Amino acid sequence: MIRLAQPPDASAIEQFLAPYADTSMFLRGNREAHGLGQSDLAHSTDFHLRKIAGMLRAVFGLTRDRYLLAQAPDDLPDASDAFAKSIAGRQVQGMPGIAVGDLSLNKTEPRYRLDLAELDPGPAVIRAPDAGDVARLTDWFRDYVIETNTVPGGETATQAARRRAEGAPHGPLSLMIENGVSTATAALNAHVADMVQLGGVYGPSDLRRAGRGRPVLAAHLADARDKGARAAILFAASQAVARAYEAIGFCLIGNYKLALLRTPLEVV
Repeated sequence: MIRLAQPPDASAIEQFLAPYADTSMFLRGNREAHGLGQSDLAHSTDFHLRKIAGMLRAVFGLTRDRYLLAQAPDDLPDASDAFAKSIAGRQVQGMPGIAVGDLSLNKTEPRYRLDLAELDPGPAVIRAPDAGDVARLTDWFRDYVIETNTVPGGETATQAARRRAEGAPHGPLSLMIENGVSTATAALNAHVADMVQLGGVYGPSDLRRAGRGRPVLAAHLADARDKGARAAILFAASQAVARAYEAIGFCLIGNYKLALLRTPLEVV
């Protein structure tokens, strides 16, 4: 049996996912930030539960922006089929770990973890964005989603505006400041209990190759540590980026596969 989660299920979902923290950050972060069920927010999520003999054995999610998420450690043979039936008629854009269909993005990235007690914050000066940063961040996010190819075709402007709205002036994002000018940014894409998951680290093309990625990342994670985080998870988009992560202490713990369909498909 699989069913849509209801508010009283929130505690049981967290208890089930917590032992798989390194691979459940999107599910846990979406539940923590938005609760159970879809709203008008992109990452709000419908959670679907698979129970056997009254015990929770798998958790699936479908986000407002059409991404599938799953934590099914027992690999139950009928769980995925049951979930597919429960979302029949809904559209899907992509899913971590699975690559089928006409894809605009299909890549495997190394997954890293860092105990934040071992982090050296470094000398970088960072601050949260304010209203005066909106235009600049919109341009940066537009360039970021184009370079990373992480949004469907035709949605670049919409996604850039959404990411800017989430990141400034109140989102989990930091700007590195040099001589009064913002030169790079780092952001979180999930934060649950004492663990954070890093989102994008970005600098405009004309300011790159000056070693800014490492200091903005270290300072941003030090700020998260000051607010209670004890560990950080991230995925490396390139070997150059991976070397920067390793330089501040991140250790390789596995891989992460992301597949993005060129055109959303309806589940049947």
